[in-house]
Amino acid sequence: MDNYMQRGGLTWGTNLFVNTTSPCAEIQVFPDKIVFKVNFLRICKKEIVLNKNEIIKIEPTSCFIKGFRFCHTSMKADEVLIFWSFSLGKLMDNLIVMGYEKVIQPK
Repeated sequence: MDNYMQRGGLTWGTNLFVNTTSPCAEIQVFPDKIVFKVNFLRICKKEIVLNKNEIIKIEPTSCFIKGFRFCHTSMKADEVLIFWSFSLGKLMDNLIVMGYEKVIQPK
């Protein structure tokens, strides 16, 4: 498998946060990077790329909705990145298959 893609929602930002609901965001998991894409009615388009070596940890979050927070060191990406979907178990399995098991934090 070269990559895995899943649709869902994304919360991102540094001081102010932006939310998009499912299915306006997607995550693409590659062995060497993770790509987040947002396309909301052609009004809001965004692409965020985290290289594997920039990802410090991936931790479950359940503030209002269950998702994964991606903690990273990238200077090009927003500080807060939370991807949420209705298939987090499948996403977790594919993160492990792609080699991210060392940065995944338990619940």
